[in-house]
Amino acid sequence: MGERARWCHLAIDGSGDLTLPESQRLDYLKQAFVAPGHDPSSWLTGWYPETHDAQAQARNETPVDAYFAGGSVPILDLQAQYGTVVVPNVFKPILGDRVTTAVVPDAGHAIAPEQPEAMSDAIAQFARSVYQIEPWSRFETGERVARTRDLSRVRPRSAQPVKSGGHSPGGAIPAVGDELVAAITRKSPVRHR
Repeated sequence: MGERARWCHLAIDGSGDLTLPESQRLDYLKQAFVAPGHDPSSWLTGWYPETHDAQAQARNETPVDAYFAGGSVPILDLQAQYGTVVVPNVFKPILGDRVTTAVVPDAGHAIAPEQPEAMSDAIAQFARSVYQIEPWSRFETGERVARTRDLSRVRPRSAQPVKSGGHSPGGAIPAVGDELVAAITRKSPVRHR
């Protein structure tokens, strides 16, 4: 294991180690998860040691070749501008045109809580391109609503979608099938806070 990987594992593991002093955990959280200038204190709680340990064990024992290619479906390589956990730009040179790369600005590995709208927009744009869905319409109220469309025949342009049940390596998100299409195209408004 290289020096960068050792440092990264130490910061990830230290972030969820509830036996460490709060100040040390905050340092680890800043190193591994959040963009510069962002406050990681909300991440001090909500850790489940058994889950954290199981994820660490899976990370340490699963050969990269077992999951790297993500099958044969399109992949979204969602990268954080200040991500330190994942090696950037590793998928496209190896997996080619089925990889779409999107970089979320002003975010660390904790993309969802730091930049939820930018992350959602990148995922929706990717899903629209894979499923050939019309873009969202933005109304004066600020709500996002999908244009009315018969989606019963919408299918991905590529091979059979992979059902994904957990964290994907490197932030890559494979196309996940009809559930994603339904979520993105629901006819009721989705409100962003």
